[in-house]
Amino acid sequence: NVRAAGYDDATRTMSVLFDSGGLYEYYDVPPSLWVDFVAAQPHPWSAVGYPELVQGGIAYQRIG
Repeated sequence: NVRAAGYDDATRTMSVLFDSGGLYEYYDVPPSLWVDFVAAQPHPWSAVGYPELVQGGIAYQRIG
């Protein structure tokens, strides 16, 4: 489901590119959430992304 993801420590912004082509930015993401996301292989979105980012109420925006 996730093609690529990245995290900017300075802005605490996480970017997620989905296989569908959608590119999203999530704002004010704690560094620990990023670490958990990367460690949650092979399914980081279902294990961490959706429950922690979306259901957790993290602000986001589709940028592509």
